[in-house]
Amino acid sequence: MDFKNLEIHSIKSCSARQARISECSFTDSEIQSCFMDYTRILGSRWGSASFKQMFMEKSLFDDVNLNDSSFLNLALLNTVFDSCTLNGSKFKKLAMTDSEFHSANLGGTKFFAADLRNVEIGEDCELEGMTINGISVVEMLKLYKEKQGAEKNFSSEKDVKEQKQE
Repeated sequence: MDFKNLEIHSIKSCSARQARISECSFTDSEIQSCFMDYTRILGSRWGSASFKQMFMEKSLFDDVNLNDSSFLNLALLNTVFDSCTLNGSKFKKLAMTDSEFHSANLGGTKFFAADLRNVEIGEDCELEGMTINGISVVEMLKLYKEKQGAEKNFSSEKDVKEQKQE
C-alpha cells in the first residue's frame, strides 16, 4: 500500500505485526506508549530526536552515529561498549562500580572528584606520562620497587648476621 503525500494527524490504538515501513518522513512527530519489541530500525536519520522514558533492554546499536548527543539519567547495567570512539566525551556523575576496561585508550583523560577506591590497574597497562597529584606514577613505582628491594636485602643481611651470631 502506498500513501504518498498522505497527511496523518493521529494514529491511535493500532497493531502492526511484521510491518515494513520505508522511505517515510515523520518530521516533528511524537511516538508515545508504543511497543516495538524485536523491531529493526535501519538506515534512518533521527537528527535532534529526543528519547525519554524509554525501555530499550537488550537493544543493539551497531554502526550508529551519536555525535554531539547527550545521555541523561540512563541505566546501562551490564552493557557492553565494543569498538566505540568516545574522544572528547565528558562523563559526569557516573556510577561505574565493578566495571572493566580492556584494551582501552585513555590517553589524555583527566579524572576530577573521582572515587577511585579499590581501583585495580593491571601490570599490562601502559603508565608512561600518568600522574597522580602531579607525581609520575612510573617514577613512584620505580622508587617503591627500589625500596622493596632494599628492604628485602636488608632483611636478608639481618637474617645472615643473626644466624652467624647463633
